[in-house]
Amino acid sequence: MINKIKKLLRYKVNISVILASLLISGCGFALRGTTVPLPEKFSYTHITNHTTLNDNYNENNNIKYQLSKLIKVNGGDIVSKSNAKVMIILEPIKVHSRQIAFSRDANTREYENTYSVAITIIDKVTAAQLGNKVFSIVKHIQLKDNKVLAGNEQRLITKEEAEEELTQQILLYLRNF
Repeated sequence: MINKIKKLLRYKVNISVILASLLISGCGFALRGTTVPLPEKFSYTHITNHTTLNDNYNENNNIKYQLSKLIKVNGGDIVSKSNAKVMIILEPIKVHSRQIAFSRDANTREYENTYSVAITIIDKVTAAQLGNKVFSIVKHIQLKDNKVLAGNEQRLITKEEAEEELTQQILLYLRNF
């Protein structure tokens, strides 16, 4: 009799835990996709590279693509220069790297990389400059000299992470207009 009561209690506890976790996970899924839309002036946006660069400049392609995607997700549209209300001009991404530490065996080195990109926002209707700002992010990276290929891959991954974070900073800036 006692064993049956214990089994019944375990069963009820297990069912309660499962139901509670389903309820909690369900709330998380309901909150996905809620975004704060961009201001109306970004409904038709053109993104271009600085005049010293052509639009095929590879250095800014990833950040330009990510920014375009985020603007679309947040209610804007990416259009040609002639149809745009606002134009965002991207400066080249700059990377400043400095070595901040190395191990006793001098094989492992730690670097501090600062990634920065400047943007200028132009109102295409009035030709007025709406904003100009430099965004920066600092990333730390550890590299082993005896693993050169892995180090190059780590640099690339770190750069891509920095570009994603810079893009998020730019989006937050655009929301303040």
